[in-house]
Formats: sequence, C-alpha cells, structure tokens
Amino acid sequence: MSSRSGLAICVDDVEGAELDESASTSPVEDALSKLTDHPNWQVSGFGVAPPAVAYGCPSPPYLSSERVSGGKPIGDPSLQSVAKASEYRVFVFLMPDSKIAEIFGSSPIRTEPQEFLCMGQTCGEVTTALYIAVGELKDPAFLETWLARALGLESPTPQQEAPSSR
Repeated sequence: MSSRSGLAICVDDVEGAELDESASTSPVEDALSKLTDHPNWQVSGFGVAPPAVAYGCPSPPYLSSERVSGGKPIGDPSLQSVAKASEYRVFVFLMPDSKIAEIFGSSPIRTEPQEFLCMGQTCGEVTTALYIAVGELKDPAFLETWLARALGLESPTPQQEAPSSR
C-alpha cells in the first residue's frame, strides 16, 4: 500500500552528478508543469492535486555503475521489494553523461522499476526510476517526453514512425 494522495516525484543527483537543489529540480518542475496539459493527465488521476517535486530520493538507484556489468539488468523484485510504496511515483536520478552511456549504451529506454510490491510470488512495479544525464536537463522536450513515459502517460518504448507509403 501507499500513502500517495497526489503525484510526487523525487529528484536525486547520483554517481558524481553534483548539482545544487534548484539546478536539479527546476527543469523537472518546468517539464511537469507542461505535462498537466497532456491528454492523459486527468484520466491518469494526476489532476487530483498539484504535482510535487522534492530533492532527494529515499533509496539509491537500482541501476548503478556497481550493478551494471555486461549490460543493463532488468528489475529484480527480490532486491527491490518494499513493504510500502514510497510517496513518490517516479524517482528521477541525474547522472553524469558518461555514466548514462555506461549503463544504457545505445538503448533508447531510460526507465526501470525502482520499487515492487509483492503478494506471494506476484509482484508489481509501484515506482519507476527515470535516469537522466546532466546534459539532458537543458532539453525541455527530452524531459517532457521521458517524464510522460515514466508516468505512464505515453508508451515507455519510443515508437518508430511507420515509413511513408509513397
């Protein structure tokens, strides 16, 4: 269970991304404010209260330099299971550009499960981690796109455009 009464997102600088609080949270707040006009915002239930962005996440990123060797691992409920979901729907982890490249390589995916709730052998993702390179904070369209995906407003997998039929 969770005590989530509205949308809350935490932002944390990790793996040597040393930004101050405002430099970390302001771009995320700006991108979120634009997402309130997304066609799926109200039906998602996020419109019940203004979204909140906090600096500092309650747990470290599942994906880190120490965990990644030989490719990006998938979520592991045995390591990420929580008794109660945190108040945050999305953890945004800011990393140096080189760490993002090390962890994700050429993968277009930037989200991974952060927390799972389990009942017996059945587990479900309740919190998503979004990994952003420090350099990408200056790209509002990139942040909006990936926040929309992390929040489930859009498909988490980038869609390829169909070739034109000329």
